[in-house]
Amino acid sequence: MNEMMLKLRIWARAETTLLKINARRTGNRFTALSVALGFAIVAVGMINIGVFELLAESQGRVEAAFYLAGVNGLLAALVVFLAQRSKPGLEEDMVNEIREMALAELQTDADQIKDEFDRVAEHLREIEGAVSALRGVGSGSTLASLGPVVDLAVHALKSRHESK
Repeated sequence: MNEMMLKLRIWARAETTLLKINARRTGNRFTALSVALGFAIVAVGMINIGVFELLAESQGRVEAAFYLAGVNGLLAALVVFLAQRSKPGLEEDMVNEIREMALAELQTDADQIKDEFDRVAEHLREIEGAVSALRGVGSGSTLASLGPVVDLAVHALKSRHESK
């Protein structure tokens, strides 16, 4: 059971580390997007005023407004594209691999425990069947007839458990 606790601790630590890494990356991404948005608003505002005045003289006010709107839309799309390029690093890949290994080991242990419970349940069914058969045989005391069967079952379970 000590080995299982170690595996559970490894899995839990991998999960918390991944959570911290994801939170840090999300925070950094949010900070970068916020700063970029602030700069973009100021820069685009100033550029828009200057470009609009230049275009208004040569193209007219309405056409200048449409051109600026198109350029602003492209700049916004570019900023969003750059913000989404963040990819997992080597550290996160390593922790993911450790988490997957720990989960696989825990699943193997859980399967072994389930198999052991199934074997014990089968032995109990066999004992129950033997007891039921003994109840039907003879007219003596049921408790007296159960003693040897229970001793035999306990001995069989102990020897099976010790052999593992």
